[in-house]
Amino acid sequence: MGKKTLLHQDDGLVSTSVLDKQLADLELEVIGRFLTSKGQVLDVGCGHGRAGHYLGSEGFEVVGVDVDLDTLREARQLSGAHMEAAGFILADGRNLCFRDQSFDCVMSLASTLSEKHRIWMCRRDRVSLIREGVRVAKPGGLVIVNFVHRYWSLKGFVSFFRNYWMWISEKAAGKRSELGDYIEKIGRTPIRFHAFTIHEAKSLFPRKGVSLDVWKRGKGPFTDWFFIIAKKTV
Repeated sequence: MGKKTLLHQDDGLVSTSVLDKQLADLELEVIGRFLTSKGQVLDVGCGHGRAGHYLGSEGFEVVGVDVDLDTLREARQLSGAHMEAAGFILADGRNLCFRDQSFDCVMSLASTLSEKHRIWMCRRDRVSLIREGVRVAKPGGLVIVNFVHRYWSLKGFVSFFRNYWMWISEKAAGKRSELGDYIEKIGRTPIRFHAFTIHEAKSLFPRKGVSLDVWKRGKGPFTDWFFIIAKKTV
């Protein structure tokens, strides 16, 4: 395990194990690899402000946005306690209140694009969120998004087929459902999320104006979380 940072503040997902690492360890590695110079960062779906608190402590200017006011209040309280250069505002990532080319980096970490409980995110919503991220990124800036992979191992590939059966059953019953949805218990509460293939995640990004890089652990076909790093070229 690596060192513990403000990025490791537990918001229910940080402690998610990914082989011998936690999700926050992977995020820390991606930040260290791709955010090589200090600048202005927008954290979309910031939640309790883990990324904002950490990046602020590292010298970045950070703005975090989220649709949930309660979590934003907690993020602001923690920001006051740590005195980082981070601010948190109520805003929807699908329709951002910022001018074009405002940030050196736009990031969306944890399970923002897998949302199915606070808000029902479908493909159109994800495309809008990424489109807005690209719009407010400066030329040469980055849009960093991480995703829950649909097949985390060979065993995971086989076990996920029960979720395909769930999708077929729900579609036949006329229920709102999406291929790739799955149910996970958070505490004792079953909550719906969406898991991605790498091809599906890449298809959410514009075909022009960005170059894409995929970062994941290992070289095989399976991974748990993966990150897409889009560099704005125009």
